[in-house]
Amino acid sequence: MGKADYLALGDYNARCSMCGFKFKASQLTRNWQGMFRCRKCQETRHPQEYVRAVIENQTPPWTQPLDTPTYVDVPQIITTDASIDTSDTWLTTDEGVPLTS
Repeated sequence: MGKADYLALGDYNARCSMCGFKFKASQLTRNWQGMFRCRKCQETRHPQEYVRAVIENQTPPWTQPLDTPTYVDVPQIITTDASIDTSDTWLTTDEGVPLTS
C-alpha cells in the first residue's frame, strides 16, 4: 500500500506525468502544457517564450529616383611635343619599338 492509498471522499488517485508517482488528484497541479504534476516536478514556463519581436519599419523616410547615367565621349588627343626627349631608351611604342626623333 502506498501513501496515496487511503479514502478521501470526492478525491481519487492520479499519477504525476513526469515522475509517475501516485498522488491524490487534489495534490497535483496542471502545468502550462496541460499535464498534471506533483509539487516536486512542477516547473515554470521559460520567460523567453513570452518574448515577442518588435515589427520594424525598414523603409527610409523619403527616397528619390535614381538619375540616368550620362556618358561623355572624351576624345584622345595625341600631340607631338618637341620638348620630349626621345633619345631615352625607356620611351617606346606599344609594340616595344624605341621612339626616335
